[in-house]
Amino acid sequence: MADFPAGTGAVEFHHLRVHPRNEPTDQSIVERRLRGACALQRMHQATISDCDEIHPAGVAVRRARLNHRGESIPVVVDVVERAIERMRGLLGRACFDMSEALWLEPCNAIHTFGMRFPIDVVFIDASGRVLTIHPDVGRARMLVCWRARAALEMRAHAAQAWRIAVGDSLAWEAVS
Repeated sequence: MADFPAGTGAVEFHHLRVHPRNEPTDQSIVERRLRGACALQRMHQATISDCDEIHPAGVAVRRARLNHRGESIPVVVDVVERAIERMRGLLGRACFDMSEALWLEPCNAIHTFGMRFPIDVVFIDASGRVLTIHPDVGRARMLVCWRARAALEMRAHAAQAWRIAVGDSLAWEAVS
């Protein structure tokens, strides 16, 4: 180590190539862990088989049609109700069509950390009434609506295009 003036010090960083549990990192251990991960993935897929499909981002969803003011509009809604699905949300999607939406329930807060595109966020109460609309929400934002029971995420400007307003009723009906 080099000499330094009094009152100063130096820190040496060493990169150790040792497994955290001091185990040898040979190929058989890596393969064993990969087999375990594959088994866990198969078990997870078995638990979500009651859903309509697996979303491209790996999330189990239920397909539905959006009802606005009691009338069906041509917006396909992916309904996610499980905690892990709600946490994932739209992450992993490269784009979002004007005729698509994501219904998160229960949900009174959303974030856009890691998002690749801006979205509209509509917060909905337990009776299906629109509480607030947040248009064109960019990346790295967090929104909260304490009275909300659900959140609807749509492509930016889609809420305006579909004439969704505060006080409107929104619901989804399953597509068979």
